[in-house]
Amino acid sequence: MYSKLIFTALLFSFCSVYGIEGTTKITSNFSLAFHQDNPKKLVGKWIMDGDEETYIELKSDGTVVEKSIGEPLERFWSVKDDKLCLKATLENGGTEMCLDFVLKEDALTLVMDDMKLPYTRFKG
Repeated sequence: MYSKLIFTALLFSFCSVYGIEGTTKITSNFSLAFHQDNPKKLVGKWIMDGDEETYIELKSDGTVVEKSIGEPLERFWSVKDDKLCLKATLENGGTEMCLDFVLKEDALTLVMDDMKLPYTRFKG
């Protein structure tokens, strides 16, 4: 529960600072710089352990939907230097946040500083 609270606070801070409000529509005037092949094994919906309403959905087209507080947020994702990177649209500042991650079959753990946030692949 403590890790969810911290993750939610960090995500909320990130969104507030960079002007992401509600659901952000991905627009065609954003130049997607993530042309490298993202690991297909990361594609899917990942539910935070202990909280089915918090999730991250990594799509094969390089977009991601995140839900923790309020409405889902849309942005872009990629893997760079073995980190999962989430990038806002240019309209929302284009800011990128990269996180360490560990993937073991249907378990994805995001690492922020020394905090581990466990997710499980949604099978539905």
